[in-house]
Amino acid sequence: MKFFLLLGFFFHFSLHAELFRGPVSSSMAGTGRAAMDSAEGGLLNPALVPLLKDYEIDAYYKDGTLDPGQHHHLWSLGAGDNGPDVLFPATFHYVRERRTGYLPDPVESDLWHAAIGRVSLPKLSLGISGYRLSYNIPGAKQAVQWNYSLGALYVVSQDIGLGYTLNNIAHPGSDVPQVLRERLQQGLGFFASIFNIARARVDITRNETNNVDKKMAYMAGFESLSGHFAILRAGFKRDDEADQSYITAGFSFNGPRLKVDYSFEKNIHGTSGALHGVDIRIPF
Repeated sequence: MKFFLLLGFFFHFSLHAELFRGPVSSSMAGTGRAAMDSAEGGLLNPALVPLLKDYEIDAYYKDGTLDPGQHHHLWSLGAGDNGPDVLFPATFHYVRERRTGYLPDPVESDLWHAAIGRVSLPKLSLGISGYRLSYNIPGAKQAVQWNYSLGALYVVSQDIGLGYTLNNIAHPGSDVPQVLRERLQQGLGFFASIFNIARARVDITRNETNNVDKKMAYMAGFESLSGHFAILRAGFKRDDEADQSYITAGFSFNGPRLKVDYSFEKNIHGTSGALHGVDIRIPF
């Protein structure tokens, strides 16, 4: 019986979960593959790492219910370095997550993620990221997988950018259950700045394995820069493969030496709960 519970957990988790996303992307429905000037950009597209301004450290906390009966609790620490003396700008993150509602006992996971990027041509940057992801399943052997992703960013102009990602390229080892393996995924991102008072982002992703009908996820995000230190954000996501839709929102205190971001995510089908996240970023 427990085997089938585990199988059901793996199957659901592999279809509906993504690797960790930071609060800025989360508040804009998961968008940002074509523009993100904080350390969390390396999680979306490693080619964004060169956009980081000098150095940054961040701490993030998230808690709540996004899907019916499934509670998430996580915290993370991250850092980015794009100082004048570095050969390759880089970011690093550690994420600890605890989930309930999948099995009788909570399921914990650990993610170690690193990304590097470099401007290869005047308007083109390339990047690569790698991660170690482990699951601690009660009553089962720990499942560990290593993988990597590639990314590209083309800056059409100061106000327009295009991004591309190819995620989870490697084939995990045979000891990782098939349904638990992170799937090969392609992503496209578009960014536009509107008169320096607002920014719009549109992203599309598609899983290339276990997706017979080639269904995609569509994301749109918007942020207002009308305030001197305040940023307001909102987004919408439609995942055709999971047949789910999400609304998101957030705001940021964008100080010169301290930045605080809040994110809100809600599944508009079948649950009254929501995910809330907050972080503190210190650029220097």
